Amino acid sequence: MFEQDRLQGRINQLFERIEAQLRQVMREKKMREGEGYTLDETLLASQLLAFCEGMLSRFVRSEFKYRPTDDFDARWPLVAAQLQ
Repeated sequence: MFEQDRLQGRINQLFERIEAQLRQVMREKKMREGEGYTLDETLLASQLLAFCEGMLSRFVRSEFKYRPTDDFDARWPLVAAQLQ
């Protein structure tokens, strides 16, 4: 049980770091290009991470049958539209 708790904590920390990195990249875009996103970077980073987590969860639920990258070319425009 202890190992599972430690692992869960490490996974949570990993996702928090990924989300922080996404926010940072989005803020750097604003500084670099002089214009940001229409929505708050925190909200966008959270939404993007939720998409990634969902795809990873689906991969695990399917017993590793449906890869997160399956149909990526069709899915990405849906996600990218939120980043406009």
